Amino acid sequence: MPVVPNTSQPGYLFVAQGNGQNSGYWTPLTDSKDFSIFGTVVATTGAANQYGPYRNNLQGQLLQVAGKVLSGSLNLDIQQNGTGITGLTSLAFTTTDAVFTPTNTTIVSVSDYLGPYINSVSSAEGLQLSFLFWVYL
Repeated sequence: MPVVPNTSQPGYLFVAQGNGQNSGYWTPLTDSKDFSIFGTVVATTGAANQYGPYRNNLQGQLLQVAGKVLSGSLNLDIQQNGTGITGLTSLAFTTTDAVFTPTNTTIVSVSDYLGPYINSVSSAEGLQLSFLFWVYL
């Protein structure tokens, strides 16, 4: 009889190593979604500062947001359904890759809207963001 690890965590897949009946391990299923703004990034006022957002198509947990700009710098919040995510507000992006992690567990649902809210810009061009999720099965 195979030995199956006991886990109460959703979103794990069993990966067989192919060298025996009980050979394998449990691993979380992750997925990423990319978000880009081409050209000059501007900060105006109110709702106009919100780029996108994109409509999420999975159920899971937001693990991190990574990104950079091609030139200049900017400061932004990551919003979920129009509200800033704890630990993902006032994020500074430059031409160097930066990775940010939410302070609290951030559960995302299918049809949630995620996107950046621009707080300030200093000659920023070409924002690139990547959202990493732990997918719940």
